[in-house]
Amino acid sequence: MPVPKEAKVTFTDGDIFSAAAKVTGPEIPKDFPKKYSEKLQKAELFNATMTWNAQELVRWEKRYGIEMARQPLAAFEDYFKDGHVVFGTLVGHPKVPNPELWRL
Repeated sequence: MPVPKEAKVTFTDGDIFSAAAKVTGPEIPKDFPKKYSEKLQKAELFNATMTWNAQELVRWEKRYGIEMARQPLAAFEDYFKDGHVVFGTLVGHPKVPNPELWRL
């Protein structure tokens, strides 16, 4: 996600979101279809980085087997031109049944 280059980015343990939910309401609305949240699991973030230009972003993603498409890269380039950097992280998620269904 693009952030101002002077930003101090920190991770949180999630307590802040629980506190916000007490004030604003639950993370998942009561009328949200149950089939989408029945087996909901938490994800972990790891290998965080900040990239300062498009070339760094492309190299970082390529290291993890991600090929940046031209259209999203153009959007990130606009952020870089405006003085932002991009904070990136990998997301660890639970095993996915039938992962072949998620391939492009």
